[in-house]
Amino acid sequence: MFTYCLITKGRRDYLPRTLESLKEALLHPDVQVIVVDNGCPEDISEMLKIWCDSTSAKSHYVRFDVNDTSAPRVWRMLRGFEIEWISFPGDDDIVCPDFLKHARCYIEGDGNLSAIAS
Repeated sequence: MFTYCLITKGRRDYLPRTLESLKEALLHPDVQVIVVDNGCPEDISEMLKIWCDSTSAKSHYVRFDVNDTSAPRVWRMLRGFEIEWISFPGDDDIVCPDFLKHARCYIEGDGNLSAIAS
């Protein structure tokens, strides 16, 4: 399972394009998306919930009421999910669909691989 974990504070100008690219990634059967609402305004939180509900059962919405950039809080939350490989796109990034094709080749070709840069 390949996981994209989007942690966002609700950047209105960028989120729609980022979410559209993640929607395309969800067309792959082995991809899930975890959207972490990191203290977004209420209207953005609602938009993120609706997006997760409308995309598939492979999209998960998690909300933190207070924006906090500390990694331990996120890692504790992620332990509740089945994750083999994970990528953390920013909320202003566009996920490239070709990345997964190339990542799978690298993963299958090297059993010692522990990280891949996109």
